[in-house]
Amino acid sequence: MAVAFAAGCGSFFGSPEPSGLGSNGIKNACTWATVKDDCLADEFCDATDCKAVGSCVQRPSPFMSGDLNWACGCDGITYGNATFARAQGVTAPTNGECIGSGSSGGITPADPLACSKSKACPAGAVCLPLASTSCGTGDQGYCWAWPNDAVCTPGTKGFLACTGNTTKCMTECEAITSMQRYKMTTVDCK
Repeated sequence: MAVAFAAGCGSFFGSPEPSGLGSNGIKNACTWATVKDDCLADEFCDATDCKAVGSCVQRPSPFMSGDLNWACGCDGITYGNATFARAQGVTAPTNGECIGSGSSGGITPADPLACSKSKACPAGAVCLPLASTSCGTGDQGYCWAWPNDAVCTPGTKGFLACTGNTTKCMTECEAITSMQRYKMTTVDCK
């Protein structure tokens, strides 16, 4: 008769199995919803999507882990890249912004985490409005997070700050990381 145990629940010898890597380097199973119970504080749940069963894996370094290549975390925050999200303990199976369509083989991104002046983002994330063709005054925004030492790669410019400075035409990455309200315009802001 085979005995099955849920991740982090027990061992064959009756003692509780610790969360995380478990004994003998065997990785515990987890999901995004159960990561806090199944994984250690220095691990994240490596899964193919936000509902799939994955395994607890050591978090990577939180320092810059590559160019900004937006990834949607299962918490609804758009991270600088998937490695940076994982360094924060977040499963991030979807490339692209949480507000866009997923580019990871049909995986639907998590719903974006909304924020406003009265509803702040979690620590380490900033609240930014959606880009539009106007500098509207709407209070609604979404949460974003990226490493302090992130650098935007060159790309098509077509975004202007809503601060009145119409001379600095920016890429989308530059506009987002400016942490100011911005608007979309034409290529090269012409």
